[in-house]
Amino acid sequence: MGAAKDQRPFKVVIVGGGFAGLSLAIMLEKFDIDYVLLESRGEIAPAIGAGIAVCPNGCRILDQIGCYEPIKALGLAHYHTHRVQGYDGRQHLVCRDGYEHYEKRFGYPVLFVDRPSLVRLLHNKIQKKENIQLNKRVSDIKLKKDGVQVHSNDGQIFEGSIVVGADGIYSAVRETMYRIAKEVQPGYFAENPSSKVPCYYFATYGIAKDVPNLSLEEVYISQGKGFSYFVFPGHNGQVFYLLDEKYSKTPYGDDIQRRFSAEEEAAFIKKYSNTRIADKVRFQDLYDHRVVGGMTPLHHTVYDKWSFKRIITMGDSAHKPNPGTGMGANLAFESAAELVNGILNVQKERPQGLNGLEDSDVKKIMDYVESSRISRAKKVVDESYENQVVNGTENPLKTWIALRVLPNFVKESFLIDAQCGLMADAPSLHYLPKPQRPHVVPFKDELPAKPVSQIAAWAGWAAFGGAMGATIYLAGKSMRLDVSDRTLWANAVPIIRPWASSTGAGNLLRVMTSVFSDVIASENLATRVQAIHFLSQLVGSILVWTVEGNREANRTNILSLPALFLTLIQLRGIGHIAPYWALLHSSLSDTGVHYRFVKPDVVNSLVPALTLGYLVPTVLMMIPSNVVAWQDWTALWQFAPPMVPILTTVFSAGLRWWRNLGKHKTKEEKKQEAKEERLAIYSDDDVAGLKSAYSYATLVQATSHIVTMAYIYTHPDLSLGKIFCGLPNPFEKNWNLPNRATEAGLFFKYDMLLSMGALAAHGLYSIWQLRRDGYVRTQDAVKAALAVVFGNIVIGPGATLTSLWSWRESAISGLIRK
Repeated sequence: MGAAKDQRPFKVVIVGGGFAGLSLAIMLEKFDIDYVLLESRGEIAPAIGAGIAVCPNGCRILDQIGCYEPIKALGLAHYHTHRVQGYDGRQHLVCRDGYEHYEKRFGYPVLFVDRPSLVRLLHNKIQKKENIQLNKRVSDIKLKKDGVQVHSNDGQIFEGSIVVGADGIYSAVRETMYRIAKEVQPGYFAENPSSKVPCYYFATYGIAKDVPNLSLEEVYISQGKGFSYFVFPGHNGQVFYLLDEKYSKTPYGDDIQRRFSAEEEAAFIKKYSNTRIADKVRFQDLYDHRVVGGMTPLHHTVYDKWSFKRIITMGDSAHKPNPGTGMGANLAFESAAELVNGILNVQKERPQGLNGLEDSDVKKIMDYVESSRISRAKKVVDESYENQVVNGTENPLKTWIALRVLPNFVKESFLIDAQCGLMADAPSLHYLPKPQRPHVVPFKDELPAKPVSQIAAWAGWAAFGGAMGATIYLAGKSMRLDVSDRTLWANAVPIIRPWASSTGAGNLLRVMTSVFSDVIASENLATRVQAIHFLSQLVGSILVWTVEGNREANRTNILSLPALFLTLIQLRGIGHIAPYWALLHSSLSDTGVHYRFVKPDVVNSLVPALTLGYLVPTVLMMIPSNVVAWQDWTALWQFAPPMVPILTTVFSAGLRWWRNLGKHKTKEEKKQEAKEERLAIYSDDDVAGLKSAYSYATLVQATSHIVTMAYIYTHPDLSLGKIFCGLPNPFEKNWNLPNRATEAGLFFKYDMLLSMGALAAHGLYSIWQLRRDGYVRTQDAVKAALAVVFGNIVIGPGATLTSLWSWRESAISGLIRK
């Protein structure tokens, strides 16, 4: 008991009163952890700096510590449109509803606030104002046996268990840490790490107010040759701006100019004064209405090591991104949160709590922070530089592709998509409740499972790609069909119908009808049964391909053309086309929850389209009244698979027309309706309808499969081997088949086996995708995979596919927080 009393109480010495330091102080107060905060200036929120972007990842942490609502209460602008344009004013990208997109996805928008207001707000949230010491510039740090001593320039000494350097890019704590490490443990850090910090750009920044002709509902981003700018709205008529220019020669470390003279700034402003911001607005207009501003170098770095013994750095002293992604302050909030997580992890392990923290315990905290933060910080900082490379036209080809080519092939929300992953991967405070705000995109710590590593993800895709490549190769070897001189029905009766001709489309239709007749009108019962079973199992592929073609994720890629793929299966066989479709789907289709949506009008059209477009023609083709009718229905059936997505489009357009019939809307009402439609992608109103469509298809296919299997089992002349096996070696050049009917039968056998194999493999890979992204737990993925394997046997491949897609729909939509 006496030893416990002698243990030093845990205390954190925070150096720096910026975003990292103040937010850390608030977090420590939440857990009743003692601290002192040293700020070198004489005030906490001086009128310096410009606008700060508080992104959803930062908002969530601030919400946990009670700071989010006060920020929103500042009356920040609800920006509507992001515009990316060239320096000549040419518009490259427009993203509408930016504020709402972020809020719908993450539960939080991106908030633009001036730096002094945000710092002041954080300061006001601190309960123990007496713990904040102003005019305390760090002069030295001493490591003690069970703690640290921080010396200030006025001779005061502050003792604690650890010291946190949150004192910015020119961190005194970091440089002191390097000096101590060199004395105590030479070689721990590389020689003079700060000298290797690059600075590619410098910038002028500021806050303007009441700028004429400039919308407060728009964010402007410009691409220039060696420069770029960002202009975004604040509150109370404020506009924040930053215009940067690339150094002709990149300075490093101490060679980076810290301050710029008034003359240098004036010359810089003059150089870009006529740069276009918007119609009737030039950069000079911003400068003329400037309230505060300045000029600064834009450092770009993530230090390889952030800590030594009982000293750790965070915020700009550890990681400094370019401002293009707006993630600087948010990274600081994240690092503060992870430091607190590390402290509380150790507290949880020790019966005596944090008192008397030993060096080994401190190392656990520091190791936790570095392992959780450095790779993430590097990813964000690298992304910020790539963004700068594009905007500043450092690589003309990359800029041309990003701003001239991609906009023609990507969704309108491309700008937001680019940052979506960075925000979702963010940490939070583990030991505080996460506020329940409706959102669609789960943060990493909200996922059912931890996403797999990048290596595992690539290995999974490579294995699947290899399997599909092998299937394509095997299809080329095995699916042999001579279509020359195909003019007979069932190799006996000439096909003489108005739609049949000897040339062009009429000849193609005659050939396809003739080939089909060799199977559906075959004298071989096994061939006919296999054909009936095969055609019934196509329902799943037709439905799934139609759904995926109408899914938001695929709206701008080739998968949005399901009628094309379903036409190709008629011309080449689904055994040829299914592996190509599966490869495209695995590569192009985004599994993100925010792109899962299918329009309700489309969903409501699926069952009627599937029934009228495919099921009815298939049944009528199988029960003809005479040979002529049989030929006609078989010819008509050739259009059945692609007819399903076509009818889906027609029916959904009809539903939309009927809903709007007789309604006369004003221009404003139409504008609002269009906005609601753009944001409807975050709804789950389509899920119930999709699952009903999957259930309908599953019932049809499972019934057909079970009845067919029962018929085969009870028929004396049939067996599974006769129907599905007995295939010749695909690698033999000559099969020496007795007739064309046998050739057609083998073609359809291989067509079914290869397509169902490809679709089963794709189903398994789609399960892996969900596990890869952390959307399902490992045990759930294994159960689903086993269900796919056994489902192909019990209820058939088609029913298994639609059942899997129903489960997949539930797994993804189940991540939506309401």
